[in-house]
Amino acid sequence: MLRNALKQLDIWLSSPRRRPLIIRGARQVGKSTLVRMFAEEHDLDLLEVNLEQHAYLQPLFASLDSGKILDELSILAGKPCGPNTLLFLDEIQTIPVALAALRYFFEQRPELPVICAGSLLELVLPTIDVSMPVGRIEYFHLGPLTFSEFAAAVGDDLVHQKLASYRLGAEWSDALHRRAIKLYDLFVKVGGMPEAVATYIQAPEHAMGWRQAQQRIIDTYGADFAKYRSRGQWVPVLQQVYRRLPSTIGHKVKYSELAPDTRIEKTRQAVQMLIDARIVLRASHTAPPAPPLAANASHKVYKLYWNDIGLLGRIVGGPMDAAISAEQFVAQHLAYVSAPYEEPALFYWLREGRADNAEIDFLLQRADETGIQIVPVEVKSGSSKRMRSLQLYCETYQPTLAIRFYDGPPVREMWGATELVSLPIYMAPYCNQLTNSAV
Repeated sequence: MLRNALKQLDIWLSSPRRRPLIIRGARQVGKSTLVRMFAEEHDLDLLEVNLEQHAYLQPLFASLDSGKILDELSILAGKPCGPNTLLFLDEIQTIPVALAALRYFFEQRPELPVICAGSLLELVLPTIDVSMPVGRIEYFHLGPLTFSEFAAAVGDDLVHQKLASYRLGAEWSDALHRRAIKLYDLFVKVGGMPEAVATYIQAPEHAMGWRQAQQRIIDTYGADFAKYRSRGQWVPVLQQVYRRLPSTIGHKVKYSELAPDTRIEKTRQAVQMLIDARIVLRASHTAPPAPPLAANASHKVYKLYWNDIGLLGRIVGGPMDAAISAEQFVAQHLAYVSAPYEEPALFYWLREGRADNAEIDFLLQRADETGIQIVPVEVKSGSSKRMRSLQLYCETYQPTLAIRFYDGPPVREMWGATELVSLPIYMAPYCNQLTNSAV
């Protein structure tokens, strides 16, 4: 399965000031596979070491001697470190001091491309007692397969090519729409986790196979709870929150509903651990909706979404509500719509009152010739044109552009000073390219 991230890794490899790269993401999103694919694509000699299998190397990395470290790793892997070598340190969270050693690879061996990855790395990074080589490493954020990657993987690359080349105002194909909707429905069921997708490709007629793959990933996530914190009884509350979260998808989080018999602070920390592990994605309420959105984001008022729609459906155990699946689909794509070196982030807008409640599902930051613009995004599961909240937002903040995802064709219309662009739900991965031609 080809990943769009390979193109970004090409840019990293050719950079004149290339730094060691740390790939961050949830378990099972394909971090290790991506590195192996990249090495094969560029005919690089991959020197891969899984540090979880060699925890005794702790003193070696603690020496911070890049030459000595490379000599030992070469002996361990049974291959020399040459001019065509790509060093890959997998499960780097097992030896946190190895992160500190990356500074010396950058300073002393700049010609050597180095990539690292690890399970639960998101939980380890904030707690490790080592000096992080700030400014001497780069981060690369990876999520599940996108809808476009899924289309190519299951042999329907034509849909991706047509959608990727579409521009607003061009003639619309009803046949393409029908085919894309069918593929969207399949993606909602299978999702974008590489193991589930690979299992589906091998036997598309046997749903049991990819469903079992989804369940294995879900079970792995649950089995990891014991690794989240070294002190305290966290597993029971994590399990409880994990089970209840799917019922709150797309709604403002209320800790009392997630773990009624647990202290709110402990529940809050449990939710944060799941966010740090990238199992769930947080959409923070942001007011006022002005750039940069993160500066005005609330740490107390937020919604949650799962990292993958297929896993969410498996946890729910049956067909999801169409509105929830549509919002989840858009969320997991908008979270990674920025460049991979930017941490995934989601924002939304909420007004709560006795008579004037309103909510905008998502807010995007978009750069144009006038600066940074905030784009409100509404998600509709049907063709309903009722958008009271979006109208209220546009009247209040006068954005130049607003987006609606729904089940109809692309349409452009003016709401006063705001251009409303309505797009088919499956076009969420392509919203950047499409809105660049809007206004």
